[in-house]
Amino acid sequence: MLHVLLLRQLIEGVIRSADIARQAAAALLLANEELKLSQVSLQQLHQELEVRVAARTAELQIANAQL
Repeated sequence: MLHVLLLRQLIEGVIRSADIARQAAAALLLANEELKLSQVSLQQLHQELEVRVAARTAELQIANAQL
């Protein structure tokens, strides 16, 4: 009878561990999606900054040429 109880506890522990693993996997998937969205946003901001830097550089070159 004792071995049945121990086996039941072992099975319950494995089930709890599997549930925790599923929750962790779901959290990792969500974090990964958020990371991907952040990367896209960062790339867009970087491109916008590059355009602004190029425009400002052109403005400064014109101003320097006029001096």
